[in-house]
Amino acid sequence: MTGLSNPSDIIKGFKLGGSDYLLKPIELEELFTRVENHLKAINLQASLKKRNHELHQALQEIRTLEGLLPICSSCKKIRDKTDQWLDLEEYIETRTEATFSHGMCPKCCDKYYGHEPWYKKAKKKKS
Repeated sequence: MTGLSNPSDIIKGFKLGGSDYLLKPIELEELFTRVENHLKAINLQASLKKRNHELHQALQEIRTLEGLLPICSSCKKIRDKTDQWLDLEEYIETRTEATFSHGMCPKCCDKYYGHEPWYKKAKKKKS
């Protein structure tokens, strides 16, 4: 609160760290409105800080998935930070919101079932 209304005095107050000012005599409605606006700004700042923290965590998770992963060349298990060997699906599911469903690509179907009569018949029907 100030009785000084000279623009140079107001600028000096801001330069010294003031974030707002009210001229005397105080109007209660103006005071309440300014306090309400400052509280909104504080809440927005807290919300922004929380969102930035969430984004930082998400970025760390992405970097974990983009980084070098020790993977077994035979069984395809992945070694985590605690030296535990996890199935690929388990590793990804515990670090993301991804879930897996399983199927077989045509190449693997041919490899594992290509000799089976029922598979040959089903494949022939598709053609």
